Amino acid sequence: MALPKRVMRRGSHYKGYKLSVVGSGDNVLNITFTQACAVNGISLTPDDYDGDDYMTLEHIDSNGNVVKTLGETIYNIGSNVSTILDFMALELFTVGETLRLTYSSANGVTMTVHALLERIDSAKDN
Repeated sequence: MALPKRVMRRGSHYKGYKLSVVGSGDNVLNITFTQACAVNGISLTPDDYDGDDYMTLEHIDSNGNVVKTLGETIYNIGSNVSTILDFMALELFTVGETLRLTYSSANGVTMTVHALLERIDSAKDN
């Protein structure tokens, strides 16, 4: 079932980010917002494959505390294969809050994870 879309000034905005994975362990990308917004979804595309690797998405408040885990144990399912997460409800972020992507690498395969964020706000920013 398709949801109806509202017409609004500016509105939806897509922004790409890169996370460089450079060794085993946790590699972190913090996307900190400089204006309030609602995140609708994110796609994650690693450019290499390591079967034991996985990703975690967290909403972090301005004090560094985890507000909510948005996705956990999201496995790398293949080189250049996107995992698309369309959130069931909009995830609201206030100024200074962070969307944290953690890529946990088991074997230290060097790669780049491309993240494409879809958000709704009143102006392009961050």
